[in-house]
Amino acid sequence: MSKSALLITGRPVRNSNITHTETYQGLLRCFPKDKYDYYFQTWENNKEWKTYFHENQIEGPCYLYPEPIPYNSFINYGKKHSDIPDQSFNPNYRPLQWFIFGDKYSTDPYVIHKHNQIVGTALLIDEIEKRVPKLYDSYVRTRWDLILDNQYTDWDYYNENVKRKPRNLFGFESPKPAGKIGTRHFAVQHRFHDDSMSDYYLPDLVIFFNRTAMNAQLVLDVNARGNIVAAEWGWGQALKYLSPLDTNIYMFESSDVFVARHMNEDPKYALRNNIK
Repeated sequence: MSKSALLITGRPVRNSNITHTETYQGLLRCFPKDKYDYYFQTWENNKEWKTYFHENQIEGPCYLYPEPIPYNSFINYGKKHSDIPDQSFNPNYRPLQWFIFGDKYSTDPYVIHKHNQIVGTALLIDEIEKRVPKLYDSYVRTRWDLILDNQYTDWDYYNENVKRKPRNLFGFESPKPAGKIGTRHFAVQHRFHDDSMSDYYLPDLVIFFNRTAMNAQLVLDVNARGNIVAAEWGWGQALKYLSPLDTNIYMFESSDVFVARHMNEDPKYALRNNIK
């Protein structure tokens, strides 16, 4: 089995209930280094990555880039995103977020940076491909502050699948409420009670995709026009609509993935994983 690239993007986030070492050990448990090469990315104005590296004795690499120019990346029906087809979103079912964050002139930091993870991943892939083109057959994208386990999920299965079937995309998110262990079903239907809300929704805590499924330069060009959509919708945009392949999105929930910052909100997670 050829090695794959594990892309850890965004920002390291300090949490009082779990150390950087504990989150890093989760990565190693699910994505051992004999199968995956590790690549980190963050923004030049973030210094916490140095602490993360020091606590885990990581030698690198970690690539730093200027943080993207902020813009409101949530869908706004009063603003036409020219890089998104009209039929990609169901106008009869608008998630609550779109009401709250629908002002295209918003300066709310929660709104204007929601495309950063996608841009950071595209920058990192572009960096890798420029150094050694076609070095990897597949990429696995995750984030610094994710708690990972392999109790219920055979992560290698999904990675090997996208190698054999380049059109497949697999996205994972944590279940809500967090007490549901091992559940797997369509994330859109569970989260919004309507599986037709979007054709381009891709859960983004862990994403498996073939090297040929992302045109990193095109994603960066669309970002330069301020047209990358936020969060899960932006991942679907980048890896489906902007993809050179006619990709298939598969969405799963797994209690084996959990964002560390949610530990303060959900004591059930800490209890069932024996985190003191």
